[in-house]
Order: sequence, then C-alpha cells, then structure tokens
Amino acid sequence: MTPTPAAARPRREAGLTERGDRRDRGDIVLGWLVRVTVGLAVLGLAVFDGLSIGSSRLAVQDTGVSAARVAARAWDEGHDVQRAYAAATAAAREDDPHNEVPPASFRITADGGISLLVRREAPTVVVHRVPWTAGWSRVEATVSRAGGV
Repeated sequence: MTPTPAAARPRREAGLTERGDRRDRGDIVLGWLVRVTVGLAVLGLAVFDGLSIGSSRLAVQDTGVSAARVAARAWDEGHDVQRAYAAATAAAREDDPHNEVPPASFRITADGGISLLVRREAPTVVVHRVPWTAGWSRVEATVSRAGGV
C-alpha cells in the first residue's frame, strides 16, 4: 500500500483539528506580540536611562558654571575661601539637592579664578542597579572660571 499524500489524507490524520490548522489558534500572533512588547519595554528603558544620564550631564555642567560664578562673587566680596566654598555648595544644591561639591575639588587661583567639581547620581531605572553599569549613572563636571571676570 502506497502512502497517501498529506493533502489527500483526512484532516485528523494530517494532525489538524476540527477548527482548522493548529497555527490558527493565535499562538504565533501571541508569541510575536509578547516579543514585540518585551523588546519595546527594554528599548524604552534603555532610552529613558540614556536620556536621563545625558540630561543630568548637561544639568550638572550648567550647575557647575553657576556655582563657580557665585563662588567667584563671594570670593571677590571678602577673600574668604570657606565662604566662597559654602556659596558654591549652596548654589549647587539649590539647583538639585543631590548635587555635591567635594571640598578637595574646590580651588581658588592667585588671580581669583575658581575651579570646582559638581557631581550627582542621575535618576535611572536600570543602569544604577546593574553592577557593571552602575558607574554610568554617576555624572560629574569640572568647571573653571577665570579670575577677574
């Protein structure tokens, strides 16, 4: 007896159900929908974290410029290093309470120029939780302002 081709077999012998082909149940559509949803979620998180880090870098740079300006003004008024540092720290924290100006980074040159570092942790969803990417969310900017300006 020669085997009958699949097209000639009855539906049950070919592995088909009464309702049609097994693929018609929506498994393929559901599988693709899940993959697309997960892919978009991962992409969305990556874009969010990237934009957050990028905008934090810009904000920290701007904060550093204004903190250096305020520190230079305080230095010009009284030539007191501690007062100038306190003014820079207050200006940085006024922009964002998480900003830090490490004391070791604050310098005043002989001509009254100011150099300082402002840093903070960028608000991220995933980057700060993964050990090998945690450092990416730490943003900082070193700013120098010439004296007499």
